[in-house]
Amino acid sequence: MSERGLDEPAPNLRRHHRRATGAGSEWRRTRRLIVLGGLLVVTAVALGSALRQDDGTIALDAAAPEAAPQLVVSPPPRPLKLAARGPVLLYLPINASRVTAIVYHRVAGSDSLELTPSGNLVNAGILDRIERRVIGVTDATPDYYVSDGSTAAVDVGAAPGTQVYSPVNGTVLSIAPNIIDGAAWGSQIAVQPQADPGSVVVLSHVIADPGLRVGATVTAGQEPTFIGTIADLSEVLEMELAQYTSDEGNHLHIEVRPAAVLAIP
Repeated sequence: MSERGLDEPAPNLRRHHRRATGAGSEWRRTRRLIVLGGLLVVTAVALGSALRQDDGTIALDAAAPEAAPQLVVSPPPRPLKLAARGPVLLYLPINASRVTAIVYHRVAGSDSLELTPSGNLVNAGILDRIERRVIGVTDATPDYYVSDGSTAAVDVGAAPGTQVYSPVNGTVLSIAPNIIDGAAWGSQIAVQPQADPGSVVVLSHVIADPGLRVGATVTAGQEPTFIGTIADLSEVLEMELAQYTSDEGNHLHIEVRPAAVLAIP
């Protein structure tokens, strides 16, 4: 029988020690992976918190991108008179089957002119409702609401991406970004109406068609000009039109304003 030193473990003990050492190494590797995974999770949460805004949306860019919803294919609207301002006639710019609601309202701080609506006032007073029952209503004109007694502007509701056509015959004066909270959300298109060059029809909450150009002639009625699509502003605006619809209230906003007059000294 061979001699073993006092500090040398028995063979069975050496085998047990090697197995224990291997298990310890595996545990240390596992522990490092757990720690690394935890750090990644904490980093991701911190990054998400840094990008998340007060309203809960994720800010991917400091300058919010222009809304770009899916195209909602809709045929050109048939000629349907929406409103008038003197000789300027406005036609329904969206196919009637896509319209969610039409609402007239005042615009604080704007020099927009009062419009004369065409169609059937849904929230009319008792006398107006009686008159409508007596004379009847027609499908040739749209239903509309007046929210605060003013017709200085009109919102034509439709889902984001719905195709929009020119509501008036005229010439495109400008195409500018529609700025909300310092970021561009859709476009603002100004059209000089052919019937009254002294006024301007301003269209907002629309993404202008890339082919639309300043100076272009646009038409309404029988062969309306395609000008763009409804922008999705539900992330940046709480829209009044939502009171009359079952969605967020996205819409095309229309005003008629007096054209700017250059002062002569």
